[in-house]
Amino acid sequence: MTWSDLRQLDPAWITIGSHTVSHPILPTLDRQEFDYEVGESRRWLESTLGRDVELFCYPNGAENERVRVVVAERYRAAVTTAPGSIRHGQDPFALPRIGIRVDLPQLVWELQTT
Repeated sequence: MTWSDLRQLDPAWITIGSHTVSHPILPTLDRQEFDYEVGESRRWLESTLGRDVELFCYPNGAENERVRVVVAERYRAAVTTAPGSIRHGQDPFALPRIGIRVDLPQLVWELQTT
């Protein structure tokens, strides 16, 4: 998608989240590198798209307690690469997700069984 395509997506239906600037393994970064990757990514998306970016996805699913705490300083929630559905009371900075499926019946099955 182009930036123009992304700007045309209705924010009431489509959420755009941040994923860092260069896709590093976050637990390996020092605080200055971490702040740049996480903060600049959000700033760049918000200024380019003209909308708030409140959600984050950990590159390669690499996260730990320190990473979740720092992400929580800037975002409303974050997703991991752990498979599953979101349950009541779950940590909003360690959310699982359901992967993309080409096969619609398989997706429906996974939504019902997770």
